[in-house]
Amino acid sequence: MSVQKVHVGCGPQALLEGWCNTDLRPFKGVDHVMDATEPWPWTGLTHVFGEHFIEHLEIDRAIDFLVHAGASLAPGGRIRLSTPNLAWVVRTHFALGDVDPEQRLGDTLRTNRAFHGWGHRFLWSTEMLAGVMASVGYEDIELYGYGESGDPALTGLERHGGYSVVDDLPSVVIVEGVRGEGPIARNEAIDGWIDHEFLRHVRGGH
Repeated sequence: MSVQKVHVGCGPQALLEGWCNTDLRPFKGVDHVMDATEPWPWTGLTHVFGEHFIEHLEIDRAIDFLVHAGASLAPGGRIRLSTPNLAWVVRTHFALGDVDPEQRLGDTLRTNRAFHGWGHRFLWSTEMLAGVMASVGYEDIELYGYGESGDPALTGLERHGGYSVVDDLPSVVIVEGVRGEGPIARNEAIDGWIDHEFLRHVRGGH
């Protein structure tokens, strides 16, 4: 049976029926073990889905993932990604203004847990994820709520709980994009900007 829909970073608890469930580690139930930041073995896919996956990648490797996933989609194929929302984390974890010192101490630790917990490597904002996806060639980029989609194949897929909205900020950024007729490829200008503004500082240890 040919593969049409790929679920990346599924782990052992979020396997999806009717999808090719993939992960870097050979958990029970995983259909295909692979590094999603390297070239994929499929072409002509209709759908790619990753829930709470992309934040576990360094940003340059996340772009590799977006490129290889897009190259495996058929024109008109759709990708759906969900990831913790940096704006929500800041709004809900660190109070501004005149705050009791004890609360400030707790907020400091909570905010740092949000960055370092569960192996997160980069927290995305809506603008950053949608912008990077557009830069490599995805089209018709749209935002959705938890479990919601205009595509029936992508409706009701999310398994991670705890979704909430505070001050119009969703706790999770959920973005869909479409593979157009053009190529999916790295954008040298965006790569240079990310390297100058972020990666060179990370490499330099500050």
